[in-house]
Amino acid sequence: MDDAELLDLYDNLVALSKKRRSRKKSRTVQKRKTAVLYLRVSDRSQVETDFDPEGNSIPTQRGLCFDYAKRRELSVLGEYCELGASARSIHQRPEFRKLIRRIIEKKDVGYVIVYKLSRTARDRIEDAIIELILSQYDVVVVSATEGLGDNDTTSDRSLRGFLALTNQLSSDTSGDDIAVKMGNKAKNGGTVGFAPIGYENTRLRFDGHMVNTVQPDPDRAQYIKDIHAMWGTGRYSAAHIRETVTERGLRTRGTRKHPPGPVSLNTILKILTDRYYLGYVTYDGVEYRGRHEPLITEEVWKRSQQVFDASPHAGVRRMVHSHPLKGVLWCGRCQRRLILAHCKGNGGAYQYYFCMGRMKKTCDLPYLRTGGAAGLEAAVSGFLAGEMIPEQTRQELVARADREIMDAASTAEDARETITRALADVDRRQERYMDMAEDPAWESVKDKTAARIQKLHDEKTALERQLAELDTTAQNTTGRDVLALGLELLERPRDFYDRGDDHTRSLLLVTLYSRLYVDSVDDATTVTDVDRAEPFETIHEIHRAHAGEHLIKRPARDGGRSGTCTGRQRKRGADAARVGPSEDLGSLPVPGVTGSNKLRHVGLTGFEPATP
Repeated sequence: MDDAELLDLYDNLVALSKKRRSRKKSRTVQKRKTAVLYLRVSDRSQVETDFDPEGNSIPTQRGLCFDYAKRRELSVLGEYCELGASARSIHQRPEFRKLIRRIIEKKDVGYVIVYKLSRTARDRIEDAIIELILSQYDVVVVSATEGLGDNDTTSDRSLRGFLALTNQLSSDTSGDDIAVKMGNKAKNGGTVGFAPIGYENTRLRFDGHMVNTVQPDPDRAQYIKDIHAMWGTGRYSAAHIRETVTERGLRTRGTRKHPPGPVSLNTILKILTDRYYLGYVTYDGVEYRGRHEPLITEEVWKRSQQVFDASPHAGVRRMVHSHPLKGVLWCGRCQRRLILAHCKGNGGAYQYYFCMGRMKKTCDLPYLRTGGAAGLEAAVSGFLAGEMIPEQTRQELVARADREIMDAASTAEDARETITRALADVDRRQERYMDMAEDPAWESVKDKTAARIQKLHDEKTALERQLAELDTTAQNTTGRDVLALGLELLERPRDFYDRGDDHTRSLLLVTLYSRLYVDSVDDATTVTDVDRAEPFETIHEIHRAHAGEHLIKRPARDGGRSGTCTGRQRKRGADAARVGPSEDLGSLPVPGVTGSNKLRHVGLTGFEPATP
């Protein structure tokens, strides 16, 4: 609402108020002896306290309102019942809006009878607006239990205004109290509100009384583990995971309005990013360790997030046409990502890669065909032949890892004692903050201490993670097992690539590398540089050291290229590509293939076999 609309609204309210005062001075209007009832409960759970579908509150309100109408000899024309609607906002109460519409259209109502004035509004501004509107139709809201008159006297109007202010104060105070209690529950690890899918809210008997708690849903918890396990492999999209778990039987929890049904894609993404499944609760922007049972481990969570953030496929759109090299190829001249193009021509369908720098005339890397003896697939296959680690080196690396595990085990007990003492110190400091939360002055220092609480939480999480790594020998051997698996891949990487299908090739490259930089000189495509993923970068460094090679910085990636790359360069640390003077690449000869910047046509014979 802009300034002009606000001024118009103000003028209209002032006009209504003046009209109301003039009507009161005239005293010529005879009130109608008719009434409607307005009944309301704030929460749907209030009607689930008895065998009666309306519970106990609504029938009680109805009885008292009818008694009041009988005493005043008012004819009741109908009732409007609101089940589970807050009095803090009129727009969220459809039955009340119907009541107002009836008064305006039929003009047959003299009184609106409520159990208490708080049933119509708990906001003094909205109460005044309601009174102002109803007064234009000579309608008065009366309370069946609070002993108010018809708002004709100064005393009635003053008491009504005081009750409106008191109702708002009560509502605000109750809200503040609930917020403090909810915050304290979260600090103690409790779940505030409805538990996410995979858990269920329940009540358990504890020390002779019933408490609200959360426990894994026996029908859905396993699906949460399956979703994270599938996503952690890096082989499945969220849409594919959704289809799979739906076929296996995962359904949402049913409600009164909505029966159980398939989960949405957003729900799958929420499951993959919600730390609640790791055992944490978040309230008011602060994360606390929860009391509920985690459904996934720290290791599974970390792997899921790595697939989101660290995978080379991050930022790669899943298109109809794919290729095993997609997402891992980068330009060896300007360090931009290479884009896959799928075209059709006289020779059939074919695919090639191009650098986005060509579109901006900042790079002269030619279009690169995928197949053939000089194509990208052959270049990658040839590069993988040089990535093999000899058997002797593999054995020595595994033996070295075994020795380190034994050394670590010998000092594990001392480390465990140190971490345990540190955890006890963190617990004591957290207890002091929890004691502060019970102090009435907590609200004034909450913002200042939130960062300290989060720092303690992070510190405790790190210590717990370190302690968990010391708990069992199996956990200590995880790194060794990963190393052994990585060395197996490097036993014959070229064979794995050449013999595998497209999916196997893609998975192999994503596992081994973050980026493969390629270039083409005289129609010969080669891999000029590489960013390996861990632990493979470390393995190759050890192998080079073992072979007596000098570990030196890689040369700049512009060495030996056939053209000059201009414009924006993507620097990558100390060995970022260096470029020559800026030139207009639009006039430079492009070797290989002639093509337009629309990527829809290839000139002459292009990549297709020449047709007779």
